[in-house]
Amino acid sequence: MRHDLAVLSKGVDDGRRTFPNTMKYISIATGANFGNMITRSLRILILTAFYRMHHAFADVTHDSDLRLDPAIDRGLQP
Repeated sequence: MRHDLAVLSKGVDDGRRTFPNTMKYISIATGANFGNMITRSLRILILTAFYRMHHAFADVTHDSDLRLDPAIDRGLQP
């Protein structure tokens, strides 16, 4: 390794070239992570709503008062 200021100057120039690329990478990665977070949050909200609707519908359709017992319909004792 040479011991002069040209090496330091070249290092500064290389750093100035790589810094914008690093900032672009950080910006893109942050945006992608934020998008994933928003998508997952919305998915949870939507699926939770469908889950609740499903169970509300299942409670109504499978309620014991609304079902007919096939044994009773045939005249048999349950």
